[in-house]
Amino acid sequence: MNRTQQLAMSLVVLLSAVVYGCKLDTITAEDFRSGDPGANAGTLTVSMTTPHADDGAIRFTITGPFVTTPRAASPGHRVFTLQRSPQELDVVVVGDLESGAILILPVRDTEVAPEYQAIITEVADRTGSLRADSNGYSTQVLRSAQ
Repeated sequence: MNRTQQLAMSLVVLLSAVVYGCKLDTITAEDFRSGDPGANAGTLTVSMTTPHADDGAIRFTITGPFVTTPRAASPGHRVFTLQRSPQELDVVVVGDLESGAILILPVRDTEVAPEYQAIITEVADRTGSLRADSNGYSTQVLRSAQ
């Protein structure tokens, strides 16, 4: 098992613990009804800035009017998610991370991009060790180039 797979497995265990602690049974299919996506439906890009060259995983929470399952911005990254509510999504991205786009997030209305936030909660290096702090890291959520 290579380092990326080991890190992915560790993060799956972490996410499993998070899922176990959540009360997801209060979220129903009705909460996720998408309806007509409208003329401004599209995608947002979540980008990160890192002060390190050896990041292997990042965990953050995305909040916004309606968040759903994102996809990796790079084929070398794996994405794990936990939907806490229609407005909150926990995300872990695993891989050889560097500054730049890490996620593509489908949304109903790209005009409300400023209402979406990605707040970093944890970062790990490529050996799976958590960083002591997240100073120097930042995220940005912007409309994807069409």
